[in-house]
Amino acid sequence: MKKHKIATIAGYARLTGAAKDGVHTVEVTAAAGEVSQVMAKNVILATGSTAKMLPGLTADDRVLTNIEILAIGQVPKSLVVIGAGAVGMEFASIFRSFGTEVTIVEFLPRLVPVEDEEISKEIQRLYKKRGIDVNTGAKVESVENTESGVKVTFTDSNGRTQVKEAEKVLVAVGRAGLTENIGAEKTRIELERGLVKVNEAQETAEPGIFAIGDIVAGLPQLAHVGAMCGMVAVAKIAGRKFRPVAPIPSRRSVRLV
Repeated sequence: MKKHKIATIAGYARLTGAAKDGVHTVEVTAAAGEVSQVMAKNVILATGSTAKMLPGLTADDRVLTNIEILAIGQVPKSLVVIGAGAVGMEFASIFRSFGTEVTIVEFLPRLVPVEDEEISKEIQRLYKKRGIDVNTGAKVESVENTESGVKVTFTDSNGRTQVKEAEKVLVAVGRAGLTENIGAEKTRIELERGLVKVNEAQETAEPGIFAIGDIVAGLPQLAHVGAMCGMVAVAKIAGRKFRPVAPIPSRRSVRLV
């Protein structure tokens, strides 16, 4: 950053509204409370995302997200994984390999629900073969602390109430874009379920303001996707040619010929 003479300002930034005479004003609040303003013709939003949490829960030493679970001091004897997307399935596999008793609770009818159904069937067969307790079509009713760990109560696919106790519970129900309190409502930026809508150049509905990475609607929340979004946005700002980031087509939109 220093080599390329990039100015770095530590603080919390918020948009203040539309550009005036083609110049945007960003309000920056430092840790000590001091407020300053940064002026720019172009602004790139890259605030990232955070792990979603079930209503009423907060992450602690028993209720974990993908962040806390990487910092635990020892492998738990038992683990309940809520959510069977990529994150939940990966950690379920890892800890089962370590000898942990693993239970998966997924609200949708199958594991890895965004993948092809054949993949879901095969991965469920493999996980069950490894001794992982798989529960799909299951709704979590409550998560409570016990003397020795956590108790998860859920309704299974047959409508029966099930209770599972474990040392730890991993909440892996997706990620939420960090778009609150950045001043988007003061601009023409359009949000879709908390994510920013952009055009093929990563530009928002507010001219001169771009969005990249996990906060972009319609794109996978992956590091290499965010990096490519950044390259596209900067190329547009610099007046260079660019190739838009193509969204991954759904299975239903693909036709083999």
